[in-house]
This record gives sequence, C-alpha cells and structure tokens, in this order.
Amino acid sequence: LTLRTLVIGTNDEAHRLSEILKRRGLGFAPIGYVGSPGLSPSPNGLPTIGDVDSLADLIRQHEAECLFVASTGVGSEDMLKVVQAARQTGAEVRVSANLPEILTTRLSVQTVANDLMAITLRPVRLTRIQEAMKRSFDVAFASLGLILSSPVTLVAAVAIGLTSRGPILFRQQRVTKGGREFTVYKFRTMTHNGDSLLPEDAPDKTAAFFKVEDDPRLTKVGGVLRKLSIDELPQLLNVVKGDMSLVGPRPLPVEQVNANPELLTPRHEVLTGVTGWWQVNGRSDLSAEEAVRLDLFYIENWALSLDLFIILKTVGVLLRRRGAY
Repeated sequence: LTLRTLVIGTNDEAHRLSEILKRRGLGFAPIGYVGSPGLSPSPNGLPTIGDVDSLADLIRQHEAECLFVASTGVGSEDMLKVVQAARQTGAEVRVSANLPEILTTRLSVQTVANDLMAITLRPVRLTRIQEAMKRSFDVAFASLGLILSSPVTLVAAVAIGLTSRGPILFRQQRVTKGGREFTVYKFRTMTHNGDSLLPEDAPDKTAAFFKVEDDPRLTKVGGVLRKLSIDELPQLLNVVKGDMSLVGPRPLPVEQVNANPELLTPRHEVLTGVTGWWQVNGRSDLSAEEAVRLDLFYIENWALSLDLFIILKTVGVLLRRRGAY
C-alpha cells in the first residue's frame, strides 16, 4: 500500500526527502529523481530518470502515482510543468513545506497574487483567555490529583522514612519559564550524600538531561518509586503554587541549564511540566537533542486538547514503565 513516487528536484533537499520517504510505514516508494534539464545530482541510491520537460512521459513509463516536490529545488516555471503533468496523468502532487514539526491545524493556504500562494502559520502564543484556561485546568487537576493520590503519598513517605536516613522530600533548584529558578519537590529516592557511590565513568552531572541507568545511589524503596513514577507526585504542589504546569517541558537543574544554554534556553518559553511530549515519546531513552526537539514541538503546537492527550498518554507510559530510571 505504497505510492510509487518521483522526487522532483535534484538538490540536497531532494536527497534528504528521498531518504525520508524510504522509511517503512510512510506509504511512499521513491523510484527516481526528476530535475531541471542539465542538472546532475549527487545520487544516493536513486537514479535520475529525466527532467521536468518530459515529466508526463516519465510518469506513464514508470507508472508513478505521486510527485513529491522538493520546494527549494524547483522554480516557478518548473512547478507549472509539474502541475500540468500531474493533471494530464492523474498523479497526485505533494510539496515539502520546509517547516519544523507543526500541527496542520496551525496551517492554512492563501493566495497572495495570481502567481503566488503562501502557507500561513497561525501564531501559537497563548492569549490571556488561553493562559487562564490552562492555569484553571492545572489547578483543578493538580488539586484533584493530590487528593486522590494521598493514600499512595502517605505510604511512600512512611516507607522512605523507615528504610533510609534523610528527609522525606528531595528539594532542588530548577529552571522554569523565563529562566526563573524555583524549588522542585520530589520524594527522596537516593541515599543521603550518595554521589560518592557514582562510578568514575558516570556521565557529567551538568550534561543535559543527566540520568544514570541502574543508579547505585538509589535506595530499594527509591527504585520502586522511580519505576512507578511515584517520586514525581509532590510536584503537583509545584503546579498548585504556579511554578509548574501539568504539561510542559520537564524542569532541569540549574547547573544543567547553565552548562548548556544554547540547547536548553529555548525550552523556557513556557512553564515547565510534570509530564510532557518527550516523556510520552521515549522518556529517558531519548538523546538530549531529541528531547529538546520534542519539547519545541510542544511549544510550537500548544492546545488544551494536546495537554489532555499527553496526560492520557502518560497513563499508558507509566503502566509500561519504559524509560523510567
């Protein structure tokens, strides 16, 4: 159930496009490049089978069903030929947008002039009404969560107090919207002053999204709390206080943010969250770059419905316990 696809264009974007279209499950089967007359691309496994002047014949010859246009590799005159060939042969046309990961609900197509069309991107910055809705949603659900989870938090607190020395709650300075520092609350899951137990080859604690799999500092109770994500429940207090939201980029320690400002600062356009888009798409199994990319996707595409979706998906992630350590 794949579309036999001709990639229109012969530049670097066309090569990147063909590599993406080869991925399983996307529904495309790239069969070759089509370029402007006289262009010779750097091949990456696909042949260049002709140019746009003979596109209609190429479509029929290769039984192509889709024309995927690399927008930076095709001029307006060649685009006219692509549209004409598609009309004559019944092939469908798709044009790469060269936009970051953005939900299609934010996009619309507008005619600027007879010979110019544009993709319009709806601004994503929250209005005052939307901010009030998100805040009301956070307070209501966080308060309900604190009430419903109170038996679990009580058991966790008693277990921590009876099995290891140190405070019940772990407090740490982290960074939220606008670079503001705040104190995050979590159940303590590690031994008191346990950094001495870290192996010599442990990752640098200032590395973005620093995590240690099979962390030797974890107590037995702490390991269970981590696996079940119960250690995160006190952060509902941070939500009620207004330091965090239920959904948003995860708050990172101050030293990590200070050590990686270029990578991490863009995440602070919104309040940090108890859960977020990267948590439901891999959690600790993701690289720092992948996690930031997913956080920026959330910032670019915020909607209350997206928050609800992430919260519901978080339940499934917690049940599978994947990436929790």
